[in-house]
Amino acid sequence: MVVCALLLVAGATRVSATVALSDTLADPAGDVVNLTQKPAPTHTEVDIITISSAEQGSNLNVTLTLAGAYNASATYTVTFMADGTNDYSFTYMMMLGFSATDPNGDDIASAVGSVSADGKKLYWVMPKGEVTVSTTWKVSSGSAFNMDMTNISSIQTYMDSVTGPVGPGPGPTPEPEEGPSHMVIVYEYLTVTHIRMTLTTWLEGNNSLIIRMGMDKDEDGNVTTVEKNKAVTDMTQYMTSQTNMTLDGAKGTETDTFDYIGAVGKTDTKATLKMTVVTDITFPEPASASSHVYRSPQSNASSSGDGFGNVTDNSSFKMTAPDNWRFVKTEWPSSMQSFFNTAGSTITVSGKDFKAAFAGKMPANITLEKSSGGGGGGGGKDKGFLPGAGPLAALAALAIPVVLLARARRRE
Repeated sequence: MVVCALLLVAGATRVSATVALSDTLADPAGDVVNLTQKPAPTHTEVDIITISSAEQGSNLNVTLTLAGAYNASATYTVTFMADGTNDYSFTYMMMLGFSATDPNGDDIASAVGSVSADGKKLYWVMPKGEVTVSTTWKVSSGSAFNMDMTNISSIQTYMDSVTGPVGPGPGPTPEPEEGPSHMVIVYEYLTVTHIRMTLTTWLEGNNSLIIRMGMDKDEDGNVTTVEKNKAVTDMTQYMTSQTNMTLDGAKGTETDTFDYIGAVGKTDTKATLKMTVVTDITFPEPASASSHVYRSPQSNASSSGDGFGNVTDNSSFKMTAPDNWRFVKTEWPSSMQSFFNTAGSTITVSGKDFKAAFAGKMPANITLEKSSGGGGGGGGKDKGFLPGAGPLAALAALAIPVVLLARARRRE
């Protein structure tokens, strides 16, 4: 993506002639962390280096500079404070693109965005007349957030943030806080060459509020069928684009079905919202063997995910192997091995144990080995539709509240 031409747009000037709309805030390189605050300096796609603003003719230009090329699936937000109390926010997030909001949380429609040729700079441009300021203009904060889902068995979240001397303003309203979600997950290997993953999640309270607020693109207080269908389409496309799962080195083909049930209606409700995900991944028939390995190209034996922790006690997780196959239990965290059945073909975990023992960890590789009978290839007949779900579908779905929260916070 290349830098678009800066638009010189006229507007009613609300900027004091004595206030320069220029400021810069620097952040040290290499200070990226994951959700557990462990350093992750190699994730330069979210490593903030500088945030700056400058005037060019009748325009205000805002620039976020990163240590590495940006990730189109990440969320980036920078905030400037006018007169010590009023925040202007500039955001890029997946599916929603570039946007800017005023101190009231209203979108600034004239703002446009672009990315430098090397991907290391994000730009926002809007008329200076959109800013009301009489005394000071300062960078107040910046954040970068990315949920890395290239490895289906090990989802990771990386982030960086910086706060200026003035700090962020109070904002127009308190932000909604996310709570735990009730999830039912069963991850089923129908055959060696066909995995079906189905997830049902009941989003309640602020979780459902955040989803609805993100869907309400025209901000009229209602989620229409068109807005709900657009959110479903965007999420389905995102999930499919993230799949890199392989069977014995051969990449699979994924089909996703995603839906929100109960989303259409008033935006400002916390009524339960049901979210369903069905993902089917099929692979080429492998060579006959006594074991098969499922993995992502980016996986490694020591990786573990950050998700799956924020679930209710009545949630559940189940994974089953095809007939005459079993999982290699030693690949799993020791805290999880006791939840397998004697044959090693099924693992079943309650929500309470999920949080205590699972703690978001999945093995980097999932290996099936023959138990008794059957051939070594895909073989067998699919057992039809069975409720199933997996790490990719579950965490992709749960990424939606996180991604939309930055927008929703200013509009509760």
